[in-house]
Amino acid sequence: MTVTVKRYVTGLNAAGKSTVVIDDIAPNALDFGFISGADIWVTEESPVDNSGSEDRSLRPFTHDPTPSGTVFRYMYFPPATEISEAQGEQFFRDIGSKNQPTKGDRSLHGLMHKTDSIDYMVVLTGEVWMIMEEGEYLLKSGDCVVQKGTKHSWVNRSDQECSAVVILINAMPL
Repeated sequence: MTVTVKRYVTGLNAAGKSTVVIDDIAPNALDFGFISGADIWVTEESPVDNSGSEDRSLRPFTHDPTPSGTVFRYMYFPPATEISEAQGEQFFRDIGSKNQPTKGDRSLHGLMHKTDSIDYMVVLTGEVWMIMEEGEYLLKSGDCVVQKGTKHSWVNRSDQECSAVVILINAMPL
């Protein structure tokens, strides 16, 4: 399912007054069948330069934030889809993940991975399992995760859709 997320981006008009400068459906969305997402906004520096009117979400869809960057992403996990190690490896290659696990790290789940980021996730609807090297945790609507660059994966084992918002912030490698 291709994710459609309505977004509003604010800025200044020619008179220097605050207004909405982008009012659309987030255009940078990808659907891989077993997981979908849309980048709402992306930054590449810190502190962030809020001037300008370019649409920062239009960079090529990549898994990781750039050095000093952030990614504001909407995620969709369809019901009960199993992923093989080979599918997971191809998926992370396709989205340019720079921090691939070594062979066999996906034996717990095909999407097992880690990033050089701190990720804040809020489950909006449904439920999803967070798989760690030691343990699995059922996350439900309203639950929050602070993912500190450790190996993890997500799987929706229910028969209902799951959606979440994730904010990835570049961090030092673990």
